[in-house]
Amino acid sequence: MTEMGAKNLSLATVAVIFIIMGVSAFADFVVLTPTDDLWITSLSPTENRNEYDLFRAGWDSASNAGINRGMLKFDLSGIPTGANITSVTLHMYLSAIYNISGNVVDIYRASGTGTDTWSEVTACWNTQTGWTLSVAETDSVNLIAAGSYDWDMTASMFSPGETVTLVVRAPDYETGTVDNENRYYNRADFRSKEYLDGSDSPKLTVTYTIPEPATTGKKIKELSLMVNQEKTKLTHIRGERGRLPLGVPLTTAIAVVNPTLRLCELLPYRQLVQSLAVSLSRYVCEQLRPFWRTSQAMQAFMRQP
Repeated sequence: MTEMGAKNLSLATVAVIFIIMGVSAFADFVVLTPTDDLWITSLSPTENRNEYDLFRAGWDSASNAGINRGMLKFDLSGIPTGANITSVTLHMYLSAIYNISGNVVDIYRASGTGTDTWSEVTACWNTQTGWTLSVAETDSVNLIAAGSYDWDMTASMFSPGETVTLVVRAPDYETGTVDNENRYYNRADFRSKEYLDGSDSPKLTVTYTIPEPATTGKKIKELSLMVNQEKTKLTHIRGERGRLPLGVPLTTAIAVVNPTLRLCELLPYRQLVQSLAVSLSRYVCEQLRPFWRTSQAMQAFMRQP
């Protein structure tokens, strides 16, 4: 590296990577595809219809009156334990609609025996026997024509780690509360996850937050220096006040690396971690100026006692 390059070295070329004991990574939201989805009908209460790439909600066939529903199962095990679910949205693609329109399709959360174990290759109308269905949506969705629609769900009805079954219904067309003249086809058809390449499959978007970890007791487990994309594991922390072995509390590490930062134990956890990374990077840049010639020399300097 030239002297000019050394002078222009910025924090972007030196990255400090550290792992904090007791803290796991997290995401702010996940988009889930059903593990199972299925069309069930009272016309054939023991028949499995997994061969279809759709599911229906509403009434079918005036001569052989039958109720259609869709069942969707989602696995929430990927959401970290302790997360606070703040919003849930169900996305479905309406492929066709017959003799109904407006807010006619509702989403229900199923509870009861078997709601977390049913399979799309064996389930049927009778599978839901004994289940309790509770309205899960929080708004009205007006179906007008084919296309994508979103239903906002009641977030408090969902918990990290559980398996959720949602039932898609058109309740006004199950109880006979509408005029029977047009009841041959009073239904909405939705694409399942088996439709073509799956791009129009149902999706559940779950947004969540993780409580701010407590700073007290958190220790640095691993520390690495990345210089020009070359990573070196370090055995200690170097700073303006000397060096410390790994395993020291975050607040102690801050005191060594950035002694100008006061009362750091009062800072929020993420701010404290960010401050440690920035301060350590700056210290590394300042201390390594005599060693700009090669990244190996820089790493050797950081490894020295």
